[in-house]
Amino acid sequence: MEFDRDLFLPVSLADMQRRGWEDYDFLLITGDAYVDHPSFGPTIIGRILEAEGYRVAILAQPDWRGPEAFRSMGRPRLGVLISAGNIDSMVAHYTAARKRRHDDAYSPGRKAGLRPDHATIVYSNRVREAFGDIPIIIGGLEASLRRFAHYDYWEDKVRRSILFDAQADILTYGMGETATLDIAARLNSGTPVGEITDVRGTCVAADYPGVCSYPRVEVPSFEEVSSSKRAYAQANMIEYQEHDAAVGKAIIQKHGLPAFTQNTITDHDALMEQLAVCRRRGYALDNEEETMGVKCVAMAIRTSRGDVAGALSISGSTLSIRNENIPQYAELLSRACNSLSPYARMMPAILYQNQNTL
Repeated sequence: MEFDRDLFLPVSLADMQRRGWEDYDFLLITGDAYVDHPSFGPTIIGRILEAEGYRVAILAQPDWRGPEAFRSMGRPRLGVLISAGNIDSMVAHYTAARKRRHDDAYSPGRKAGLRPDHATIVYSNRVREAFGDIPIIIGGLEASLRRFAHYDYWEDKVRRSILFDAQADILTYGMGETATLDIAARLNSGTPVGEITDVRGTCVAADYPGVCSYPRVEVPSFEEVSSSKRAYAQANMIEYQEHDAAVGKAIIQKHGLPAFTQNTITDHDALMEQLAVCRRRGYALDNEEETMGVKCVAMAIRTSRGDVAGALSISGSTLSIRNENIPQYAELLSRACNSLSPYARMMPAILYQNQNTL
């Protein structure tokens, strides 16, 4: 049976070439088969964007084992939209008893295994691998239910917001049409995705609460809800109470430490372990944790009482500061810090801000 492929969203480079497209605006990735029907959320989003004049291609159930499938239609001009599909990928794969299902109702022929576990996270990370810093917007049922710190039934633990594990820029929750059109318009106008922080119906990761322009309320942090059932219940109650679109406030939930690069240590326990390592070996090492391409070796200047009065460091590119030379730099810093130690108490008071850090 033949059909007019131009009635559907492009699903391949050949489809785009047939339409005479040299580029396109958005790549829409879904964990379901591509079914052009209003009961499929990703298709609705694609059609709404198309109605506004955007060129949208859809990539259904791509091979997630490598980035090649995600590059098959080239890099989109504005961004990538990702949904795990109509159903949570973990529910699609497992029963309530955590037994693997034998079929997938939203895949061709009900075939199982055409989408990964935690599909939103996997797809988003593959897009990062394929296209680098391209704007990534995640949405759909799976992302919506995981926008805050949440209990993961399958792993029996509290996980942080899916925004962090997915390395996404924006999360849209609920229906998503209005928010998606607003985001698309801003991206099309040249607004950097990092500045799109005030769209209603979205979640973003920010370094400080002042980014939020709406009346807001703070719920217990990820660290608190991970360790306290009472804090988890309190957070969920506030999230439920503030869900009203008319009177609800924006919700702030702190998640660990701010990340400056992909190498930044953002987990509190991991940071404490690293600080213990620094104390044992006598120096700290910044391996592209603050700035990509820059490495730093630092050592404390101590007073005669052993208090930290300041620090010295040697910084440079990762090409110039090689791992095998770090012990030599540490020896140079040790001699310099020891020579300054007798004068440590005469240093400006501001140097004592980091007292006992190392």
